[in-house]
Amino acid sequence: MRKFLSVNSDICIGCRLCELACSMTKEGVFNPKKARIKITFYDIPEVPVPVFSRHCDSCGGKPQCLKYCPVGCITFVEGNPKRDQKNIVLSDEVAAEWLEQHGGKKAAGNENNH
Repeated sequence: MRKFLSVNSDICIGCRLCELACSMTKEGVFNPKKARIKITFYDIPEVPVPVFSRHCDSCGGKPQCLKYCPVGCITFVEGNPKRDQKNIVLSDEVAAEWLEQHGGKKAAGNENNH
């Protein structure tokens, strides 16, 4: 079975090393804007939510983002990454759930951040 990258956003610390590793590997420059993984920060406190772009090719089976993640929130696992569109979680939903679990409150005016 084919392997795919997966992220456990609950343990991501938002260091953005994955973005740097990706951009250097794919573009030859340390530039997070050119990475195939993006760390989206949501609400206050800022909750990091890693999201892979559709252009990610898992570095041909040797993902560099995985190699440089200091907390191990990125994994390379077997399975189908294409989920039913209704089940795709938006970054603000992940952050809102985290805030609820940790006693935080959603900041006013952030209801529609996507």
